[in-house]
Amino acid sequence: YGETGDEILLQIVKIRQIRKLLSTYLSPKAIPHGRITYSVNPVRTKTQRWSSGQTIIITLPPKKQGGYRTKTGVNAQTIPPEVRKTIIADPGMILFDADLEQAEDRIVAYAGGVKKKIHAYENGVDPHALSASGFFGVTIEEVLAEAKEYKRTGRIPPMRYIGKQSNHAFNYEEGWMTFMRQLNKKADETGIRINAAQSKRIRINHFALYPEIEYNYWAWIQEQLNSRQKLYNAFGYERIFYGLRHWKQRDQPVYRDAYSWYAQSVPSEIINRGMVRIHKQLPEVEILLHTHDGMLGQVPEAQADDILPIIPTLLDEALDINGYELHIPVEVRSGHCWGTLE
Repeated sequence: YGETGDEILLQIVKIRQIRKLLSTYLSPKAIPHGRITYSVNPVRTKTQRWSSGQTIIITLPPKKQGGYRTKTGVNAQTIPPEVRKTIIADPGMILFDADLEQAEDRIVAYAGGVKKKIHAYENGVDPHALSASGFFGVTIEEVLAEAKEYKRTGRIPPMRYIGKQSNHAFNYEEGWMTFMRQLNKKADETGIRINAAQSKRIRINHFALYPEIEYNYWAWIQEQLNSRQKLYNAFGYERIFYGLRHWKQRDQPVYRDAYSWYAQSVPSEIINRGMVRIHKQLPEVEILLHTHDGMLGQVPEAQADDILPIIPTLLDEALDINGYELHIPVEVRSGHCWGTLE
């Protein structure tokens, strides 16, 4: 469907999505007691991200002697927006999420000395609107005006949406074909579809707008791998990369893996350290979920006004990246329902 836009394929996709939604997130086995349960592995991924999954229940005696082993719960990190609207805080509590704003893109911008992005971040310019303005040949104000109008009617603004998707995809050398397929895969939800020619042009314009991504950020990563086969992130964590072919062969999967690792391994570690500080300094906070570049928790409603403003300070880290001291802003939203936080 992502390539053809065929309506019959779309209906098949929708049916499969609904079936998966019901069986994975809304079945009695997934939520046996009306509460979300999940297991977590904090060391499974390469990027310090936590990996969540179902809870495994093992009884004694072992299964061979009459016991049983079963799975229950859900992968809490992949709960879709429509299901989040069914998840509420405990009585007397209020939910909150704290997200690092454009964390990966900021890290790439500062590590690569991407001048236009750095200027945008330091002067409060919307980075997605900036990218969109370069693609479509309009002003940032026109992109934001479209976004405001679409938001008023509950729709997704095409220009800013494409700018946002491109900022993530092309930082890590995603090709035009993959970009087009991923964008079109959600076309029935977003109403936004592009063809091959448009995808190619967007990618070309992206690197014309931000040439430092290729010539500074990628080149620096490649140099590190070619010279010592390892990379250090902003926290000093080391990763050794295997599978490197001849250094003159530029198009290598290991390079793309390194581009993403450097940026993605930092936000998750910021959240890891921040959650430890929150746990120690704010015992009233119940930490519920690690969301890669953010966290979900709940606090007593009577204390929310005092506690929530402290959360960003406990998630703050001073990062030394390419000679810059970078602090990634934290957005905190709250409410009684996970799907409607604001």
